[in-house]
Amino acid sequence: MFRWLRDRRGVDNDGDMESIGLFTFALVEQDRIEWIEHFASQHAGGKPSAAQITQWFEDKPESYFLEKEKQAEQWYAGFARVYLSDEIEEGKAQAIRRALQNMDRFWPMFWKHNLFGLTSNLIFTGLVLLFALAIYTDFSFPAWIKGLLGSHPAKPS
Repeated sequence: MFRWLRDRRGVDNDGDMESIGLFTFALVEQDRIEWIEHFASQHAGGKPSAAQITQWFEDKPESYFLEKEKQAEQWYAGFARVYLSDEIEEGKAQAIRRALQNMDRFWPMFWKHNLFGLTSNLIFTGLVLLFALAIYTDFSFPAWIKGLLGSHPAKPS
């Protein structure tokens, strides 16, 4: 059983069996020990033989071992959350600080780009209004210049 879990889950960098594999093995061993105690209570204190223990392992479906492995992963995740809670909270705080720093960069650029767009739209609208006014009033640029410079056509006498 130990070798099967070691081969299935692999080993850590230091060559030891991976933690989840060890936790799974411990859960299976706990069940085996409880079964041996139950067996002893049913058989007047007699211990099961090695063949009976082997048979107990062989009678277990693969889903049993997969369920124990799932329990070990959940236990390991819970243990890691408790053990690493300070690091997890610090990571959350850093993520919030990074997001706020990005907001500090975002808003000035947002207003700068929007101000540029608003100014461009106002200039364009003003030009359209000037053209519309020139067309509506039948504006003549040369006549307007002459009026500004004071050169009026001679009045008939």
